[in-house]
Amino acid sequence: MSSRNKRLVLGAVFLYVLASFCFLDKYPPFYADEVYYVEPAVNFLSEGHFRNNLFKYIPGYEVTNAIAGRLFSTVDAMLFKLLGVNIISIRLQSFLLALLTLVLFYQILNLLFSEPALAFFSSALLACSHPFIFASHFGRPDMTVCFYVVLSLYLYLLAEKNETHFLYFLSGLAASLAIDIHIPGNIAVYILAGTVLGDQLPQRPIRWKTFFWIALGGVLGIFWWLFMHVILNWDVFFKQWNVFVGSQFPPVYNPWVLIKNEYPRWQGFFWMGAYHRNLLLLVLFMLGFCYAGSRWKERPFKVLCCAAFSSMLGLILSNPSKSQWYIICVFPVWMMMGTTFLYFFWKSPSSYKKGVSLSLSFALILLLALENAHRFKFRDSNYARYMAQVKTFIPPGSVVLASETYWLGLRGYANLLGMWVLVMKQNFEACGIALEPYRGNTEDFLKRTNVGYIIADRELIEFPSTHEVFQDFITRHCVLAGEVRDPFYGSSRFLARKSPEDLVTKIYRVSH
Repeated sequence: MSSRNKRLVLGAVFLYVLASFCFLDKYPPFYADEVYYVEPAVNFLSEGHFRNNLFKYIPGYEVTNAIAGRLFSTVDAMLFKLLGVNIISIRLQSFLLALLTLVLFYQILNLLFSEPALAFFSSALLACSHPFIFASHFGRPDMTVCFYVVLSLYLYLLAEKNETHFLYFLSGLAASLAIDIHIPGNIAVYILAGTVLGDQLPQRPIRWKTFFWIALGGVLGIFWWLFMHVILNWDVFFKQWNVFVGSQFPPVYNPWVLIKNEYPRWQGFFWMGAYHRNLLLLVLFMLGFCYAGSRWKERPFKVLCCAAFSSMLGLILSNPSKSQWYIICVFPVWMMMGTTFLYFFWKSPSSYKKGVSLSLSFALILLLALENAHRFKFRDSNYARYMAQVKTFIPPGSVVLASETYWLGLRGYANLLGMWVLVMKQNFEACGIALEPYRGNTEDFLKRTNVGYIIADRELIEFPSTHEVFQDFITRHCVLAGEVRDPFYGSSRFLARKSPEDLVTKIYRVSH
């Protein structure tokens, strides 16, 4: 690459990083899911314990969250120590690791194909894709898991190139440590195991030392998880695990349910952001998988096929919660498949294949341009301004029932009783799980907790499992104290897009 081209690439990278960072606290709007993973790190920083105040009515959470990722929470705690607890610091781990993921993504394609143009083209499309940008701006651990997935693949391919046992060991360690980041991170083990088996077993003689060193790293990472999560918190871990598994309905380990429920996960994923237009990615992924399969005998394509197939197996078998968020962990693998298909079709001497590649590439670039342009609609998103308006109707020190989205704005000002506490109450009752703190009906529970105010945004009012409970309680026991209108805050339905009209948040005063 000439020095001029290097400067152009570095300039493009700088502009990308700058544009993404400028929207880090604006897009998507701050959301409750981020709080669940942030609070243990905040409590660890102040008290030395990874506990969850928000889940204090569920056994053991008042002591520690034995399931939350220790590595993820520790990095967050370090960022909070340096920068304080704010939206930027909450999302910074995801943002920085997304940048490193792009670097490793580039290196993987270079190791497989020795085609810098392909590696750059693929990395640019990944960087500008809505799911990747969304996850890199979100305080959940999904992007961190994604980084460990890509890191383990990169270390394995680098070990193959250099024939270094220590790198094999590190690849296995990286994959298994993803479980500590977030339990659904077990998908990294599936992807690495599937890739290694597909790559190594056809070789003769079989190199058993390769398997040994990778397995050794994997065992060490799993032991780390067992020690930090289970052994140190034996009773608490199993209390929380049993409650978590027991509250899943229908049974999470029914094989038919696992397979059948995979469809809604992908439907939700492809509808995020650009809605049905995102189905273009599905077309790209399927064509990429078929193309790689047609060139199975060539090692680079075999590696991609094995990684993609094992990623699907991991999602179905070991991620019973069919949340769409977990797809980001495998998204880079499928982007490699799709962009590789486009690149080699373009290099083909066939004018037909060139036409297919050009048409799909143009459609994909147009889609990404529209999605990135849409992000600029969030330039006026302002969580602090919204919370300042909400707090004008709530006296300091009040007990407030609301979505966990309000945790950051009410922190140090009022006492939050999170919406998920009541959601879990409904789930437990449906599954026949009796917990003493939840005895009686919802009205009795709210009276015992001395709730003084309710922030009734659409997130709280429209949630399926608690809709009737909240509506009935508000009608019989609450007086409207005020309302706030905002186009960005008030409902998770509009995380990836601006609401067509202002969302109305009503603040009620409870009169028991």
